[in-house]
Order: sequence, then C-alpha cells, then structure tokens
Amino acid sequence: MGIFLVSTDFATGDILLSQNDSQEINIQVTIDRMEVDILQDLFGSELYDLFISDLAGTPEIPTTERFTDVFEPFLKDEDCPRLKSDGILRMLKRFIWAEHVRNQPASNTAVGMVQSVEQNSKHLTPAQYGWSPKYNEAVYTYSAIQAFMIRESDIYPEFKGICKDLSGVI
Repeated sequence: MGIFLVSTDFATGDILLSQNDSQEINIQVTIDRMEVDILQDLFGSELYDLFISDLAGTPEIPTTERFTDVFEPFLKDEDCPRLKSDGILRMLKRFIWAEHVRNQPASNTAVGMVQSVEQNSKHLTPAQYGWSPKYNEAVYTYSAIQAFMIRESDIYPEFKGICKDLSGVI
C-alpha cells in the first residue's frame, strides 16, 4: 500500500489512468513501487525517515511546520528564481502517472487500455499523448521543493536529495 496514494486517486481529475479491475491492480503496483523511491530521492534517507515519522491522522499528513511547508503547494517569489510547488501529492501523482503510462504495451484511453489491430493504426509516441508535460510538471515541483530546502538549510540540515532532470521528449 502506498504512503499517500491509491489507484482510485487516478480515477478523476486531470491526472487520469484507465480504471478496470486489472488496471487498478497494476496502478497500485506502480504506486507501491515508486512512492517511497520518489520521496527518498526528494529528501535523502535521513530527512525521508523524519518526514515519515512526522505523519499523523487519516489521511496521513505532516504535523510539523517544516514538513507542511514542503508538503503543501507554495509560491516563493521573494528571491530569484521564483519557486512554485504544486505540493507533494500532485507531484507524486504526476510521476506515477508518467511511469505507469510509459510502461504500458497499449494505449491509455478513457475507455481503458486499448491496442490497435487495424493495419492503418499506430501507437502514439510519448510526445503525442502528453507524457513529457506531466512528467516535467512533476520535476518542476520536485526541484522547487528541493531548492526551498536548500535555501532554508538551517531548517533542513538533513537534506541530501537527488536531483531529477526534465524529460527531453518534446
């Protein structure tokens, strides 16, 4: 089970994945595999452990200010460059969407996963189905959170996160 997300989080909104019984299981497998890895990369192992131990409630959310400051969306424009984060939950949804869709042998559509059988059909490239923009939006938030923690190193002295690059797919 993921820390924050479940497969039904991808059933509505603008970050959708096809949902049927087998797809729901596959989505949850992607969530379970990726959520911890993304957060460990974001924070580094020591700060990740502190973040996880700070979670409380149902649903679980951070309780101390230093973690709510990076968990929730923010806009910091007092310095250049301006830092904008859509929040950790939305960032995770975008990364997981991108990973799940990228690894599918068929096309993700509103009616489920489909595979072309007609001779004149072709599979779309990641650029054609919008993979790169969603992935890059996740990287922008990820990078903003890390830049904020670096700027506030006295509050986040345990930070040892790993940077992520934008997708080169256009």
